Formats: sequence, C-alpha cells, structure tokens
Amino acid sequence: MVLKEPKTWDEFKQLLDKIKQIPGIKAPIVTGDSVGWPISDITEHFIITFGGIDMQLKLINGELKFNDPQVKAIFENYLVPLIKEGYFSEPIEWTKAIEEWWSGKYALYFMGTWLTGMVDDPDDLGFFPLPGCKGVVMGTDYIFVPKYTEHPEEAKLLAKWLATEGQRVHVGTHAGKFATWLKVDIKDHWKPMQAVYEKLKQMTPVPDLDDSVGGDWQKLFWDQLKLLWVNPDKLDDVLNTLTENFPQK
Repeated sequence: MVLKEPKTWDEFKQLLDKIKQIPGIKAPIVTGDSVGWPISDITEHFIITFGGIDMQLKLINGELKFNDPQVKAIFENYLVPLIKEGYFSEPIEWTKAIEEWWSGKYALYFMGTWLTGMVDDPDDLGFFPLPGCKGVVMGTDYIFVPKYTEHPEEAKLLAKWLATEGQRVHVGTHAGKFATWLKVDIKDHWKPMQAVYEKLKQMTPVPDLDDSVGGDWQKLFWDQLKLLWVNPDKLDDVLNTLTENFPQK
C-alpha cells in the first residue's frame, strides 16, 4: 500500500481510510494527552487551517466567541466527524502515546517538532501539516538581563548571540528545533529537521491560543477538549462553556 502526503482535505480523509486498513493499526491518529495541552494543539491546528490566522487571533483576543457559528462550523465539519468515525484514539498520556505510535499501533501524531528528538530513528519520520494550513504556532522565549547585574554589557552580548548565531548552534543539535533567525541556512539544521524547516518557513507564526489566554480558562479549555474527545456529542456544551467562562477584559 502506497501512502502519500495529502494535498487536500479529501485526500487527507482518504489517507486515514487507507491507514485504517493496515493490519495492527488501532486508529490512524494517536491522541497525545497529559493535562490536555496536546489535544489543544490539535484543535488549534484545525482552527488555523480552516478558520485562518485571523480567527486564531480573534479567539485569543476575545473578539470572537467559541460558540460563534463560524467557529462551531470548524468543529462540526472537520474535527468532530473524525473523532466520531474513530480516526483518533482515545486520549493517551503523550509520552506513552509516542511509544505506542512508534511501535506501529497508530500512524499519525499531531505533535511539536521536539518529537524528532524523541524517537529511535528520526530518519524514519515524515512530517506534514493539514492541507491548506498557512500558520504555525510557535513558542515564545524571552531573555531577561537583571538591571543590577555586575556585567550588563556582557549579558546583553550573550543575549544577542543566543538570539542570532546561537540559533545556528542549537538547530544543529538533536533537539528537533528550527531557527527563526533567517540568516541560519537550512543546511545548518539537523538533517531530520530540514524537511520540516522547508515547510514551516513558508508559514506565518501564530501565538498559542490557550497559552496566550492562560489562567483558569486554559485549564478549562484542556478539560473541555478532553470531554469532547470522549463524548463528541457534547460539542454545544463544550463551546458554550468555553464562551461563558472566557476572561472578560
């Protein structure tokens, strides 16, 4: 059986159907879980792909509600049908999910690029986003230099190096990361990450939704998505709960 990277949503569903036919496969997609953040990453990927970058930003800023018809349509038309049709596994602790996925019980895993550094043979690992996705969530790191340090100039030089040439060093390691400083060449990256970099460099960086909102709502978001995964008929309740408890400005 030949499996190819899907270029459209229909091809993605056809791929899932083909995977279902492979002996030993429990489900095409493994659902990584812990406190809930891996499931939130999956959900955000669907929002960004089918709602666009603007929808992600409006949800973060509270300018668009989760029970808005255009948001609900993404869940109803794309995510919930996959859950109901058994394309996703039930939630599994995310590192245990890596083991089961790598052993062949599942074929696909929605996960961050650090996964590249967590498998036995990263050369036997492929990568693709949902077809049509134009945005990618990136984690943001900050460097702080204490005002009262004895070596402020040296500290600022170190910070500058870490943000520039230091990236060239870091992406050459087996950490599964890619550079945001554009002077770092693709060939500077660890080889298994080069194909990932080719795709991601064409996409627009987007903030993480639940990390940006934070607080108690973030935990609620995680819990409600776990509920959705095990009981997708609760979609209306989930979206209403997320809307009603969203922090007010």
